[in-house]
Amino acid sequence: MNEIYAYHIVTDRPMEKGQHIIFNDVNYSGVYKRVNDKIQIVNDIYLHPENMMRIFLNIIRK
Repeated sequence: MNEIYAYHIVTDRPMEKGQHIIFNDVNYSGVYKRVNDKIQIVNDIYLHPENMMRIFLNIIRK
């Protein structure tokens, strides 16, 4: 029988077959937490995408 090694893509933690990850008002995903930690930056990117494009183009031109 083949063994399967699975990892949760966000937490990079080992998972077992049938294991459930519960997200609720107390347990958030890592992505949710990282986005909310940087919510001001996220909102600025959303409101002014042209600024991010300008920054991105300056980076790749170097």
